Amino acid sequence: MENYENLSKMTLDELKGKYDALSGNTVPGLSFYREEIARRESSEQSTEMHRMTKSMKNMTAAILVMTVVNVFAVIVQFWH
Repeated sequence: MENYENLSKMTLDELKGKYDALSGNTVPGLSFYREEIARRESSEQSTEMHRMTKSMKNMTAAILVMTVVNVFAVIVQFWH
């Protein structure tokens, strides 16, 4: 068994290799499937949050442009 320090220093590929090497000697229990379901749901939520954040960024930029145009239009109206 790896101690925490050695485990934290392993690369993702090293961890996957260890997992694959040990997987033939174990039997998955319910927690294995529950954790995989939770991981996938979390990944989906993360992807959705990223999409929503990108949308909010785009909307904020559009509102900024419209506000600048509006301010410019008001200034032009007062000068005429």
